[in-house]
Amino acid sequence: MSSITDEDPELSMNVKYSKGEDRGERLEGWVLLHENVDSCTDHQVHVSTQGGEPHTENHLPAAQRNRFRVLGLILALLLAVLIVVCRLYTEKLMSDNEKLMSENKKLTSEYETLISQNQKLTSENEKLTSDLERINCQFGKENQTGNTTEWKRFECSCYYISTERKNWTESRKDCERRGADLLVIKTSSKHEFFRELNKRGEFWIGLETKPKTNDWSTWEWKWVDGSPLTYTGWNPGAKLNPVDHFKVFMDLQGTWMHTNTGSKHWICERDIY
Repeated sequence: MSSITDEDPELSMNVKYSKGEDRGERLEGWVLLHENVDSCTDHQVHVSTQGGEPHTENHLPAAQRNRFRVLGLILALLLAVLIVVCRLYTEKLMSDNEKLMSENKKLTSEYETLISQNQKLTSENEKLTSDLERINCQFGKENQTGNTTEWKRFECSCYYISTERKNWTESRKDCERRGADLLVIKTSSKHEFFRELNKRGEFWIGLETKPKTNDWSTWEWKWVDGSPLTYTGWNPGAKLNPVDHFKVFMDLQGTWMHTNTGSKHWICERDIY
């Protein structure tokens, strides 16, 4: 039988051994610890009842454990706040995005409406312009005869081709009664247009000889609008030296000739605007 030989002066231990018949030896012990209160939490002695050796377990102080609990709680709260903030921010972004999409659809619709209105106004403007040109080019009943006359348009002017024959002076007077004047040709394109249009024979145009200022002995070619002769379409056989009271007409070939007598058709010209 063994005994504990080393004893702490402040520790008393009573050990009792008993032997069982069938179970062998069993250790029954009572340990009485007499320690200061301050050292009670420092260590604990455990005695194994099955022949094991005593061991100790270390635990954190209560104040430190409380600090960890508080810190964990704070972190959990911060995480919860962060989740809530992120959710609210996401919802706001989605709401703003939906609002922007709605405004974009509205602006797109308004833009398409404006395009449609612009196209409609453009169409109406073209129609009004066409009507104005038609009104300006068609005078209806004229000349005390009650006849309806037809005007043709070329570029920014309207033109009337007579069916009658008159001398140059009377032809011009007829044009003036219509709010127009005899045809003036200053470009090759206009010359070609009337060359193709001429189906009725020779017709007067608004070119004549007039005396130069302060010199009645010298004559020059002048259009009825007062402008000088720049573009010409003379017939190769025409005499170009201007003399007293020559009037110009276009022949069947579309070239220019001059005379001071006779009756011919005429063409009146009037600006649209």
